[in-house]
Amino acid sequence: MSRTQQRSHFARKLVLNTLFSAALFVPVLAPSTVFAHNGVSHGAEIVIQAGPQGLALKNAMRDLWAQHMEWTYAAVTAFAQDSAAFDATANRLMQNQLDIGNAIKPFYGEQAGDALGKLLQEHIGAAVEVVQAAKANDGPAAEKAIAGAYENAQEIADFLAQANPNWPQEMVRDML
Repeated sequence: MSRTQQRSHFARKLVLNTLFSAALFVPVLAPSTVFAHNGVSHGAEIVIQAGPQGLALKNAMRDLWAQHMEWTYAAVTAFAQDSAAFDATANRLMQNQLDIGNAIKPFYGEQAGDALGKLLQEHIGAAVEVVQAAKANDGPAAEKAIAGAYENAQEIADFLAQANPNWPQEMVRDML
């Protein structure tokens, strides 16, 4: 696989990781099948809570993950263009990761929310390393950064599988 293909594959996995993570943090009560991406089943189904708390969390997560994608795009664009707005944009993106962690605290607890926020901030840090190496056209650094990003994705998968017993670790790791 060429470096360009590896970077493209990483970018696709990064987007799928984001979308999958957004779908995971909905507590279990009333079943409703949702697939992680492209209608592909990986042997398990997400079960979504139908009550008011579940709906509130689902709406909050939708908004937070939409913001995640918007701030990620803004930060990458600012970085690529050497914009003076990069630092402020990157700081807001990092805050968004903590906001996502805070949103799950009423359902999974303070410790889980803090852990998720930290993992997601590490995820952003890993992605920054990939973009920096790519911009510098530093192949070895890019490969190392991509490996680090995948390692972080596996840590996020392990966290998600531990937090939600409906998500087998192997399946979540495969998806991320």
